[in-house]
Amino acid sequence: MKNAFAVIMAGGKGERFWPLSTSATPKQTLSLVGGEPLIAMAVDRLKGLIRPENILIVTTEDIVGQIRKSVKSIPPSNVVGEPVGRDTAAAIALASALVRRHSPAGVFAVLTADHLISPRRAFQKTLRGCLQVAAREDVLITIGVTPDHPATGYGYIEVGRPVSGTSSVELLKTVRFVEKPDLKTAKKYLAT
Repeated sequence: MKNAFAVIMAGGKGERFWPLSTSATPKQTLSLVGGEPLIAMAVDRLKGLIRPENILIVTTEDIVGQIRKSVKSIPPSNVVGEPVGRDTAAAIALASALVRRHSPAGVFAVLTADHLISPRRAFQKTLRGCLQVAAREDVLITIGVTPDHPATGYGYIEVGRPVSGTSSVELLKTVRFVEKPDLKTAKKYLAT
């Protein structure tokens, strides 16, 4: 898809994997698994699906250089540093403006630099189907996974009825999204 973009969020303060990650060497620049930095793995899993010039990385201003060194397959100007971190919503708003500048008819996926996703083929099939629907319809699509244990560090999606005839992947209406519930609530969600 010519007008398909990927925006990879690669910000953060470097606290999650301390002492390996710090503000000077945040997790997305570390080679924790697979021998490549996490940011390079995030870009690589898009190969063959999103053109390199359509991959944008939003990060903190302090580590733009590190990110560019870790990911040489995309144009250096596609690595954008926020002068001040304002969390996810601000990063997505910036990404939206950047995509619109590249292509007013563009659609984009918001991804993160610190997820391990496999198998790649299934991920690309899912993302391709979602991008195709987003190109045709004015919708937001969230990719979710079915939990296998209650967790308080993730959000939960209550799903509704299937959306018929829209994609090569199963799409369900979202009833609601709950961000990081307490353990009792997470157990209840898992049971349902």
